[in-house]
Amino acid sequence: MKKKILNDGCMRTIIGGPTHQLRDPIPPGGAGTSCFHEETMIVTNNGSKMIKNIDLTIDKIWNPINQKWMELSRKTVTLWQGEVCKIATSENELITTSNHPFMLKDGTVLKAENLEVGDVLDNGSEGIVIKAMQLNKVQEYVIVHNLVFKNAGTADCEHFVEANGIPSGILHLQDKVANASLTKALQLN
Repeated sequence: MKKKILNDGCMRTIIGGPTHQLRDPIPPGGAGTSCFHEETMIVTNNGSKMIKNIDLTIDKIWNPINQKWMELSRKTVTLWQGEVCKIATSENELITTSNHPFMLKDGTVLKAENLEVGDVLDNGSEGIVIKAMQLNKVQEYVIVHNLVFKNAGTADCEHFVEANGIPSGILHLQDKVANASLTKALQLN
């Protein structure tokens, strides 16, 4: 796997098709780095797999919002040092970076750090209630992963996976949320 380390220690590799492509790394905590812990279980057409073991050439990913299987165009691997969120529902737990996107039942998209106990996540049906939230600072770098769907449109609902039984946005949606936050910050200044 190709790797690139910047002065700040951030490493990002994009795995796409038969070759590996390097994407310009972004500092930890910045836009473009929200991801899943590497042992997060993702629903694939070949059963649930840790995200680190997903094979772009054979695995399709379940989108719980659209209720369909999606092909992958690439997978990212990043070293992360910053805050992580542990999100718990009545049945599952998920660890993501603090800026990872989630869609509420009402269509609002929020970063993980802005979710609250009692929020209802959209899962394509009745919704899933957040029972507990914990925000922690990571002292050492952890490996995190994200996904990009092939041939997905621009609608928010087209960019979701089921991660540890919890619906969560992927790279396209996370970039959109980061850009919206930047635009709002620029408008305030």
